[in-house]
Amino acid sequence: MDISMIPFSSLEATEQIMKISPGSRIIGVSIHTQLAYAKKMLQIVAKGYVTKKSSQEEIIKAILEVNDGRKYICDEIKNIISEQMFDDNSTSPNINALTEREMQIINLVKEGSSSREIGVKLQIMVKTVEVHRHNILRKLKLKNAASLVNFIHNNSSYI
Repeated sequence: MDISMIPFSSLEATEQIMKISPGSRIIGVSIHTQLAYAKKMLQIVAKGYVTKKSSQEEIIKAILEVNDGRKYICDEIKNIISEQMFDDNSTSPNINALTEREMQIINLVKEGSSSREIGVKLQIMVKTVEVHRHNILRKLKLKNAASLVNFIHNNSSYI
C-alpha cells in the first residue's frame, strides 16, 4: 500500500480494505521517513512499514514476516527511532517529531498557502492552524515563520 496514493489516501484505503477484508495483511510503502506516517499507518492496522529506499531483500523480509503474522518496521525507520531516542537533548531540528497533520501544514506552507487557506483546505479553524504552526516552530526549534520557510527550503528533500 503506497502512502501517497490518489484519489484516496492510503490511510483511507487501508481502513476500507480492513472493513471489507479484516484478515488482510497490509504493508505501508512510502518515500516518507517521518515517524508520523509510519505510526499512523500501523495504528490503522497495517502490519508493516517500509520505505521506498528499502532494499529488495528487506521488502521480501517484510512480506514474509507479515505473512507469518508478525509486524515489520524497516531498518530506516528503526534507525530514526533510535536516533530520536538518543538525540532528545539535541539542539538541531528533528522533523521526525512532527505529527502527520503538522507535516500537512508544512507542505501547504511550502506551496505558499496562508493560515486561512490552510484552514479551508484542511477544514479546520484558522486558530487551529496557528496552534499547529506554533507547535511546528517549537518542535523544529525555530523562531518565526521566516525561519520555517528557510527550514523548508533547506530540507525540501525530507518534506
